[in-house]
Amino acid sequence: MADIGTFCIDQVQGSPVTWVDAVITCTANGKRLCTDAEWVTACNATGKGLQTMTGNYEWVAELVSATSAKKRGYTDCTSASNHDVTSGGYEVRCCYTPNLVPTGMADFTTFRIDQTEGPLQTWVAAASSCMVSGKRLCLDTEWTTACAATGKGMQTMTGAWEWIAKLASATTAKKRGDVDCSSLSASSVTEVLDSHDTRCCHTP
Repeated sequence: MADIGTFCIDQVQGSPVTWVDAVITCTANGKRLCTDAEWVTACNATGKGLQTMTGNYEWVAELVSATSAKKRGYTDCTSASNHDVTSGGYEVRCCYTPNLVPTGMADFTTFRIDQTEGPLQTWVAAASSCMVSGKRLCLDTEWTTACAATGKGMQTMTGAWEWIAKLASATTAKKRGDVDCSSLSASSVTEVLDSHDTRCCHTP
């Protein structure tokens, strides 16, 4: 990864995937999609070893509607467009916030997690809001570890569904916590009627 100061970014882009799969790809590696501002900053940087940031589109973290996300870089650093989050395929390049101040987060050594849940949102909106704040959705193992922990200040992890970074299909994602720490189900990633609580994680 290249160090751009307040964030780090992959020097090489990954294979084309949907925005939803790009979120999962970055999350699985303890990273997240870059914000629009980060991507543009990195694209204009020199001497950082960044490769092929222009010439094709790459996903960024921001949504432009309930079902579409922004992409950058087709012809130059200012090129921008948008596409449906569950179809098509564009390159993925992940970012990481190395100096995130973990206010309101519990530290589990290998990960941090919000102690309180955030607002009801669709899965794509939850993923985007976590990434824009420098965090990411929690992995399934992270969520269940935190749910079972004591003395960490975790609040209301059961009693309502919370999104996790795990897909059930190309258009549905997993959720945890409706009854207890083992409760598991799935809902649409974009359907507003399938909005659930948001809790973000971060890799220290």
